[in-house]
This record gives sequence, structure tokens and C-alpha cells, in this order.
Amino acid sequence: MINLFNLFKKDIKGKDTLNLLAKNNIRKVFIIAVIVIVVIIGLVIYFLFFFDKSSESLSEETFIEIPTPEEAGAGSVGEVIVKNNQTGEEKPLMTPEMPSKIYNTTGIVIGKETNYLSVRGSGKNFADQLPRALIVYVDDSTLIYGNGIPLNLKGKDGLQYLESGDSILIEGDGNIRGKDRFNAVRIEKTNN
Repeated sequence: MINLFNLFKKDIKGKDTLNLLAKNNIRKVFIIAVIVIVVIIGLVIYFLFFFDKSSESLSEETFIEIPTPEEAGAGSVGEVIVKNNQTGEEKPLMTPEMPSKIYNTTGIVIGKETNYLSVRGSGKNFADQLPRALIVYVDDSTLIYGNGIPLNLKGKDGLQYLESGDSILIEGDGNIRGKDRFNAVRIEKTNN
């Protein structure tokens, strides 16, 4: 803390200490004021030119049109129609758990033919979530792998390792929502 009495004393050369302190402080205050003014001008320029434009374009760019299940190529089996009370419009059920596009499901093998599997599906690819019988077509490009299968095999070579009662995970070749017949890209056997 500076003693006020000492500020008015004469220094050795006879100059007022107050004047020396004031001159040094004026330079420091001037430099700090210039820095503060430059920062404020910079912030004003940023908010005027960059902030407003980016928030407007962001709101336009982030709006994503979500396709309806029909637009996404879904089937109609097990579809649940929901009516909007305000507009009276009827739409298929779409939630985060039931999106318009679904690519995989699970089930248990109940039968096997030369080019397809009969599967008791879990219902996860249907809006009503009810288990259904599925026909899963297997072609030469379908990858079959998992527990008890020695290698990743394709088509009929892998089909021989699947038996009735096996739990499988099925990835379809496209949107399988609402479809009880579809081609498989991958089938993973999940039990021993």
C-alpha cells in the first residue's frame, strides 16, 4: 500500500514523486486501455459478421427430413398406424426404437431349405414388435459365421452348419422393416 504522505515528498532530484508515478501509470493505463479497446472491437466484429450468419445457416442445415417407412422401402407387415389428434393425419409409427429403416433382426431357425431359412423372428423389425415366421433367403454372397462354424463361409457352404433351434442374428440386404421375406447379407450363429 502506498503511503499518501510519501507521494507529496520531494525526491532527491527535487521532482515530485506524484508526477513520476502519474507519468508511468498513464503509459500503463494507456496501453491497457488500447488492448481492451482492441479486444472489444474484435468481439463486436466477430458477433456481427460470424455469429449471426453461422446460427442462421446452422438452423437451416441441421433440419433433416426423416423419410416415412414407405419412402424408406419398408414392408407393410405388422405396421402400426398412429393418428395425430390435432390434424387427423395417420402415419406409421416411428420412434427412436422403431425408425423407418431397420437392417437386422434376430430369430431361431425352425427349418432349412436349399436357398432359404425359415426363422421364428423376434419381431424387432416390425412396428407391432410381435414375433413372426420369416423367410430369409441365402445366396452365394451371404456370409455365414459364428459359433460352431469353422470359417466365415458363403452361401450353401455355411448353410449346412445351421440347424433347427439355432439362434441367429440376421442382417438384410436393405431395409427389412415390416418385411417377412428378405435376402440376407450376413447371418451370425450366436449359440453353440
